[in-house]
Amino acid sequence: MDESATMTSRNESRVGADQHKFRVAYVNVHNSDYPRNRLIREELARKGGYSVSISQKLESRYFASKTLVNYLRIFGTTKNSDVIVLSEFSLRYAPFTWLLSRFGGAVHVVDGFVRLYESRVEDASEASPRSWKAFAYRAIDRLSVICSDMYLVDTKMRAARIAAGSRGSNTVVSLPVGAPSWARSISPATKSAPVKFLYYGNYIHLHGVDVIVKAFSHIRDDCEATLTLVGEGSLRREIEILVQDLGLGDRCVFVDPVPESSLRDIIAAHDVVLGIFGTSSKAGSVIANKVWQGLACGRLVITRESPALGEISPIIGSQLMTTPEGDDVHLAGIMRTIIQQDLYTSDFSKTSEKLQDYVQAEFRPFLEELTERVKAHRQAPRRRR
Repeated sequence: MDESATMTSRNESRVGADQHKFRVAYVNVHNSDYPRNRLIREELARKGGYSVSISQKLESRYFASKTLVNYLRIFGTTKNSDVIVLSEFSLRYAPFTWLLSRFGGAVHVVDGFVRLYESRVEDASEASPRSWKAFAYRAIDRLSVICSDMYLVDTKMRAARIAAGSRGSNTVVSLPVGAPSWARSISPATKSAPVKFLYYGNYIHLHGVDVIVKAFSHIRDDCEATLTLVGEGSLRREIEILVQDLGLGDRCVFVDPVPESSLRDIIAAHDVVLGIFGTSSKAGSVIANKVWQGLACGRLVITRESPALGEISPIIGSQLMTTPEGDDVHLAGIMRTIIQQDLYTSDFSKTSEKLQDYVQAEFRPFLEELTERVKAHRQAPRRRR
């Protein structure tokens, strides 16, 4: 090895060693296998060179005790960290993690992937939009942005919307959901009868499962098809009743939630993956997990129209078909076309690689800015707990 190559190798080793001195505390993680935080943690470690520690979120019906335990776990994990990342589903802890970041000289990153008002009020209907709970959820959502140095969301559309109302030195960053490592190309669907449609996920208003069932009822006479519904949620019983009322009991199968490790086999056993069809503002601004996963597995996917899809539509082309929000008649027309023209048999095996490249490209500027912020914080006087 010549001298210049030796120097390069030494420099690369030194850069790697310096990067691994950067410590990330990924706190209040509700599920370490959840695709969102798992992807971000993997990218921080693999591409950013960070050492990542997590604190697990305690779930309990005893509000005061679980909150205290979570505070203690967060405090212990964030000690001597360069970056504090507050995980999704934890926005009410943002003021506390912001305070820890200020005392510890850390960069404060908040993942706003699941905002309280849209998930609790719009999706789950837990409170009226004019209730005090709804007001509190809006306040927490807003405060979580104010308290962040970098605020993460999942689409460029959502990022632009939040950034428009944001002030100060924080940055709103779009990090795509992407597809997990198991969601990779499977053999193309073959011509078959009946054609098998698949929905999986929670039974909540966001997903518009009632629209799927109503659409399916319109194609019973002229097309052979079955519908599999995998998941659980507050609206499941309502959907089961709708299926029976529409006389679809012999063509619809309800399956309880399955481990994530089983999803690839389930997708492989079906021809078309169904996304979300709700009418809420959130439904019109996201790209759902199941959409990413179905596309990456090489299946034809149908979901509702959304400007957010513009991020990936140039990559996937005809593999993704869309319908107006809440329009079961239009959705039925798409299903009928897919069946009659055998569109589900197309080869989409290149999609997973294309989506993976896109996700990595979107993470790159986030990691670069984060590293620059960490270096700036390190150069400033810092108070360690």
